[in-house]
Amino acid sequence: MKTLVGVLKVTEEEIAFLNKPTNGLKPNKIIRREIDYLPQEKNIFPDLTVMENLEMGVFISSNFFREELNNIFKMLPVLEERKA
Repeated sequence: MKTLVGVLKVTEEEIAFLNKPTNGLKPNKIIRREIDYLPQEKNIFPDLTVMENLEMGVFISSNFFREELNNIFKMLPVLEERKA
């Protein structure tokens, strides 16, 4: 996943999503292809609230985030409970 979204650099071959290469693309271009990466490590932003952590991951596609926030909370209700 880290290589697909550009966090790790491709050293050989090519990385593609739906038959379209992603290696070498900037993060904003990768996000526009609706590919996101949400780190699962607990120490990424330990002092931020759940909501602040979610917002950090979508600063590039903020309109999408606002539109989909309710859907995210429906799928993962525990996040809504912990957002403050």
